[in-house]
Amino acid sequence: MGTKGAKTANNILTVLNVLLKKAVDWDVIDRMPCSVTLLPVPKTSMSFYDFDEYERLVAAASSLDATAHLIVLLGGEAGLRCGEMIALEWRDVDLAKRQLCVQRSDSPWPCRSLETFWRRGGSPKRRSMARTT
Repeated sequence: MGTKGAKTANNILTVLNVLLKKAVDWDVIDRMPCSVTLLPVPKTSMSFYDFDEYERLVAAASSLDATAHLIVLLGGEAGLRCGEMIALEWRDVDLAKRQLCVQRSDSPWPCRSLETFWRRGGSPKRRSMARTT
């Protein structure tokens, strides 16, 4: 785990801790063989575009093509994440009400190209995470 970040290592340690506790509960082992201590994770701050930078980004995307413009607007104006944009389907769009219903998310990382992003169906989001924008 030496090459992993602290957050990733903590995720692994948390799973290990739960497994060991469950093994004790199920009498697979007599007691916890060790104590699990999580690593300190440095707090990161998100950087945001200011209004002028965002307007320049919108203008640049608009000059490229309609898809780039749409992606910037969905992210900047509607607040959609990358995976939520990828998983959008026409049934999620209500043109009459001018609303999007964000119900699914899909990870872009296993994909090889943007075309693959748009063709993949999204994995369902938890109902509590679905929202209308």
